[in-house]
Amino acid sequence: VATQPYETLFVARQPVLDADLATWGYIHYYRRCLEHTYSEFTDPLMATLSVIQCMPACLETCSLPQKALIHLPAQAVLTGIPKALGPDCVVPVLTAHGFADARSIEALRSLRGEGYTMALDAQGGDVCDSPLLDVAGIVILDMMNPGGADLAGQAATLRSRGHELMAKRVETAEALGAARAMG
Repeated sequence: VATQPYETLFVARQPVLDADLATWGYIHYYRRCLEHTYSEFTDPLMATLSVIQCMPACLETCSLPQKALIHLPAQAVLTGIPKALGPDCVVPVLTAHGFADARSIEALRSLRGEGYTMALDAQGGDVCDSPLLDVAGIVILDMMNPGGADLAGQAATLRSRGHELMAKRVETAEALGAARAMG
């Protein structure tokens, strides 16, 4: 009998807290090996599939009311991969770079129509003019602000348009205060 080698998969899971510091959900990240504290991959789709493959090991992650946030490349959306987990469980995290074409936007509209809430990761830039705002219910602002964007101005604009805001890399008491002040 031939044996099949098993592949070891690594996924980092980070809690997402609400304004009261209660767990709202978890964001899942692909990790190539146990020692990595960062994502390193050449194929975004395979990294996404590896994260999804590990989801059964984190059953409480998809236990309502908590959500699982997973970065999804356009190819994952186009092939319907989020449907494997369902709208009550997963919040697809999008980046502005991969969804510029009409086919990708239409696939996202279809997911939204099926009850999915999408999150747009601003990644340190100004996203107020992004076409993805038409499909994203949540916008993730980077409190480390690597692009030097006017976070308070963006937050005010996004809130006025009905978007829910989420802050990432809130690593100091000052950043927490700023995030709360922005809503």
